Amino acid sequence: MCSHMEHIYLPEPTENIWKKCAEEFENRWGFPNCIGSVDGKHVTIKRPNNSGSSYWCYLHKYSIVLMAIVGPDYKFICVDIGGFGKNSDGGIFETSNMGKRFEQNLMSVPAPRFLPGQNEICS
Repeated sequence: MCSHMEHIYLPEPTENIWKKCAEEFENRWGFPNCIGSVDGKHVTIKRPNNSGSSYWCYLHKYSIVLMAIVGPDYKFICVDIGGFGKNSDGGIFETSNMGKRFEQNLMSVPAPRFLPGQNEICS
């Protein structure tokens, strides 16, 4: 975690936050077991000195990437800011602190549960 303000304005999600998101995704959008929506947004920047092509992206500009998970109401749940523009969303997520914490099961994600009308667990 980077700063004190981060904990005030974007606290780390709890299991209850994820469960509430899953309930709202199912009720509002018809997506059962969905705890968040992930996407990256390229933010145009001036090329940093001595950065080579790290920030050059497929949009033919220099950028950093804002990677975020949002809930069913489009509000941020988790963010990672500063990925190189040249990297894919998947690559940025995988190497971000957020992605690593998911991989290590440190993000308080609820236990898998059945999809409606199914008898197999879906995680």
